[in-house]
Amino acid sequence: MEVKGNVTIGTYNENPITVVTQNNTKVNVQPQMGVNPSDSTEPKSNSTVDSRPVYFNKDAVAKVDLCRVIMSLREAGAFIDGAGQKSRQKDVFAAFSKILNTDLSNYDKALSEGRKKKLPITVFDNLENAFKQYESDKE
Repeated sequence: MEVKGNVTIGTYNENPITVVTQNNTKVNVQPQMGVNPSDSTEPKSNSTVDSRPVYFNKDAVAKVDLCRVIMSLREAGAFIDGAGQKSRQKDVFAAFSKILNTDLSNYDKALSEGRKKKLPITVFDNLENAFKQYESDKE
């Protein structure tokens, strides 16, 4: 394969890439994160941030309510896949399972039970109130 001109190489991290040219010359390339617009949805590595694990607090919010919030965001189109399409439910919940270190693989069962038991849907009012409190604290 022969490549002429500029080449954009997308990576998921900031590790350098070694490119071997046609005449076997090795060139080290430092990728530029977010250069390719088609990769704009990919997470960017930020090694300078001191991040700690995040856990779901089941004592503060019921799992069914967490599932309702995630599903509502998904249905509103907040999450897309690599092709720019609405993400599949199972992919969204798998991602949140990783982020929150909790098992959400039974999200459909939790939502179904909430519907069958006619559990009140107060989570959105609670979120609105919590955000209003946050905003008033900033004033």
